Amino acid sequence: MDKSTLDTLTQRLDRLEPENRRLKLAGAFLVLALVAVGAMGQALPKAVPKVIEAERFVLKDTRGKIRATLETEASGLLALVLDDQNGKPRAVLGVLADGTPFLRFSDQNGKDRAWLSLLPDGTPSLVLSDQNGKDRAGLSLLPNGTPVLDLADQNGKTRAMLGVLPDGTPSLFFSDQNGKLRAGVRVRADGTPALTLYDQNEKERLLLGVDTSGPSLVLRDENRNRAVLGHTALEKMATGTVEQRPASSVVLFDRDGTVIWRAP
Repeated sequence: MDKSTLDTLTQRLDRLEPENRRLKLAGAFLVLALVAVGAMGQALPKAVPKVIEAERFVLKDTRGKIRATLETEASGLLALVLDDQNGKPRAVLGVLADGTPFLRFSDQNGKDRAWLSLLPDGTPSLVLSDQNGKDRAGLSLLPNGTPVLDLADQNGKTRAMLGVLPDGTPSLFFSDQNGKLRAGVRVRADGTPALTLYDQNEKERLLLGVDTSGPSLVLRDENRNRAVLGHTALEKMATGTVEQRPASSVVLFDRDGTVIWRAP
């Protein structure tokens, strides 16, 4: 081989070595890329399951404290319980065994303070309790459409009730410490107001009202009217006619309901 040929081969080798290095680097990058893709494929999560089945779920915070549980009980109760940071249950959303949905709130001492539910008969109800767990106020809407507000004393006895009857009559009733009805105020459907007082047996004993003919005060025994002051209507047994007494009149009755005195 002469010198000119040797020089030519040397120049070709000098050009090929950088190209070989570039090819080796490119091949190495290609291998690394393939390995990375394979690793990523292995790290990709599998398909998310569409259904998760369990009897109890527990949610914890970053400190490992249980903050919520979702569970069922053998009684048929289903409940979602939410706890505060001290582990005290503060809110419960659930469904009772009879199908009653409810939402309950408790204070930091574990006492139930508010209970919202929909009863099986369709009655929505809200009950508020004091710090001793005694029910003190209740708001409900009865199936007949009557809204009712109940107010109770510290012993849980209903002492006042406010409602509006289906015919539109607003009524307010008061009870004694034994739960017996003792007084009632209402505005009748025709717009006339009335006050009724009851004895310890819940018998009407005094009625004070104002109708279109004027005011009247009625005193009763356990069975009948005994005295009427003001407007009243008297039926005459002999003729069957009705006498409208003026607002200034007084009428007294015996035990049988017979008029024994009147004035004027």
